[in-house]
Amino acid sequence: MESLWALVWVLGINKNFKVDEPVGDDLIQMVPDVRKTQNFTTLKAKTLILNEKEIYQQADFYYRVHWYCVDTRLKGGKLQ
Repeated sequence: MESLWALVWVLGINKNFKVDEPVGDDLIQMVPDVRKTQNFTTLKAKTLILNEKEIYQQADFYYRVHWYCVDTRLKGGKLQ
């Protein structure tokens, strides 16, 4: 789920991608239902791929947040 959520952010479909919020309830409406053989025309029309720098910065931020959580847990601390 989280990977698909990140993908729709990279494609510019989801503008709300924050570290402290869960995957949105509207994720399923953002992508075509391939079981119903919906075409990708609508999806393609909605996409605007973000630039590499923005993607890299967000990925780096999430990596650092994840590492902070792991490091804190390994040291027996509490997340703040």
